[in-house]
Amino acid sequence: MSTIDEEMLIHEPSTSNWLRQQIEASKSRDPVDALTDAELLVEILALRLRLVEKQYSQSHQTSFKGI
Repeated sequence: MSTIDEEMLIHEPSTSNWLRQQIEASKSRDPVDALTDAELLVEILALRLRLVEKQYSQSHQTSFKGI
């Protein structure tokens, strides 16, 4: 299991501003509450991704009727 260095991540140029802000904001929160919220956010984002993938798949299907 890898260990994430919080400060290194905050200063990493490829880290998004949004993630930096959330890391900083979470420092003042109860860690259990912050983790629960983060897990719910992951579920929501995964659901959104599945919906986008499904819509993309449906709009790019090729019909082979008549071949």
